[in-house]
Amino acid sequence: MLVNTNMTSASIDCDLDIYDWVAEDWNTELESNTGTGWITDTYDLSLNPNKISGSNEVKIRFQTADFTSAFVTYIDQLMIQCITYKYL
Repeated sequence: MLVNTNMTSASIDCDLDIYDWVAEDWNTELESNTGTGWITDTYDLSLNPNKISGSNEVKIRFQTADFTSAFVTYIDQLMIQCITYKYL
């Protein structure tokens, strides 16, 4: 489970994207933050194993549309919760 809580200092469309290792694309977007308040969103990585690489990596990015002014992204939490364990 990927858990994210963030906000920006300006009202812009700011997304957290998750990379798909099979499609080689940033095709999953969590909730957009279009205001300046805190948002929390989750994504269940176990529902789509393409989001986890063969070496157990998860790649994310924060992305915005064109914005010409400076702003700050505040991150309260950004974590991956392991729910199941695989013993080798």
